[in-house]
Amino acid sequence: LQALFVACILVASTAMFVPPLSRRWGLRCTSLGMAISAVTLATFPLAHGAASWLLIRFCSGAGCALSLIPLETFLSQRSRPERRTETLAYYAVALTLAGPLGIALGNAHFDPAGWLTALLGSPRNAFFVGAGFPLLASFVVQYGLARESWHEEIATDRFRIS
Repeated sequence: LQALFVACILVASTAMFVPPLSRRWGLRCTSLGMAISAVTLATFPLAHGAASWLLIRFCSGAGCALSLIPLETFLSQRSRPERRTETLAYYAVALTLAGPLGIALGNAHFDPAGWLTALLGSPRNAFFVGAGFPLLASFVVQYGLARESWHEEIATDRFRIS
């Protein structure tokens, strides 16, 4: 229980480093965070013991902070003011639906008689397949969104990352 508490504190503390990194790297932070999430997801079934699982979970939380905070800032900066709330609502719905979908597919895969188990084989393969999604998203952000200038938007006083 103490190790879990320490891991939660460490994950939360990494979020403090995201704004300075975002100012320097822009949306490349999001790409890096998604890549870290993919690697930690793929390595999770390979780890053994609570200490290694907690370390992987810490890195996964850091990847999450690195990916979500700059992306949310980007969306709020780049959305037209009259549609900003709508844009962030679509983003929130996408996150809200993707989580349960992943959980449902993961649970279906651990059913030995389930269709997903027949398709993927060993339950650990679900982690490897799941890692493909944040890795793909990392490339989309890096070669799609991140090519746009980030620093021009930060130079204004509007929605400054601080």
